[in-house]
Amino acid sequence: MPAGQGDRGKAALLGPLAAGAAALADVEVQRRAVHAQRRVVVLGDLPREDSIHPPPGPVDAALHEITHAIRQDPSRRWTVAELAERTALSRAQFTRRFTAHTGMSPIRYLIEARIDRARQLLTETKTSVTHVALTLGYTDIGYFSRQFKRHTGHSPSRAR
Repeated sequence: MPAGQGDRGKAALLGPLAAGAAALADVEVQRRAVHAQRRVVVLGDLPREDSIHPPPGPVDAALHEITHAIRQDPSRRWTVAELAERTALSRAQFTRRFTAHTGMSPIRYLIEARIDRARQLLTETKTSVTHVALTLGYTDIGYFSRQFKRHTGHSPSRAR
């Protein structure tokens, strides 16, 4: 077969294939455009940032005041019932809101505040470990030492 005829034969065979490939490419472009439009519509339906995180209200202000009060006086015998009453919430609702506000439960927050104050007293004063524990409301020195070590990674006597 002469060279010219082979090329024309190939073109005759490949022409419909090329046209089909072009048509498939057009369909793919249209499909991607439709999906892109759907994504825009879906993203447009997402809630705005201010609707996900509403502005702070009176309960949030009360929670802020409570966390400040706990930090100021960690040795006080705080109870969840007393703290919930300050916010006019049930104990369960208070615990849920407090945990969302601080990232930890009220009891864990109180323990953290006590251990932070203990660390401060042990490093900045000459006060004994026993006196620091008693000052912060711990009647069992062993329990205080275990909590201190659990939260800091070392014993209270090493904090000096």
